[in-house]
Amino acid sequence: MAEGTKDIFLSCFKCGRIVRSRDGECPRCGLKFGPGTLFECPFCSGLIWRNATQCSACGIDLTEFSESVLRTSSGFDMDSFVDNIISTELEQLKSTIRRVACPGCGLMIRGDEEKC
Repeated sequence: MAEGTKDIFLSCFKCGRIVRSRDGECPRCGLKFGPGTLFECPFCSGLIWRNATQCSACGIDLTEFSESVLRTSSGFDMDSFVDNIISTELEQLKSTIRRVACPGCGLMIRGDEEKC
């Protein structure tokens, strides 16, 4: 990874574990990451390249998201990391007009409702 390039958090395509863009392999499943390896967006699971700065499927700014996670995390703890992903995603949803599917019933909602 070039000096000055920031880490982007992505999901391993094989097992879904959150990995950094500079990682050479997944620590969970051992999948080797090469130049042509596709990753998953940690928000929508859309396929993205290692050097992507934005997900073409959901539009999340991966650089901004990664910087936000790093600002709010002291050290790297997977539980805290996942909590930060959820919090950041909720804030992103609340600030956009996009609609999402309710995980319980599939109804399209704004994402800021208390219940479906």
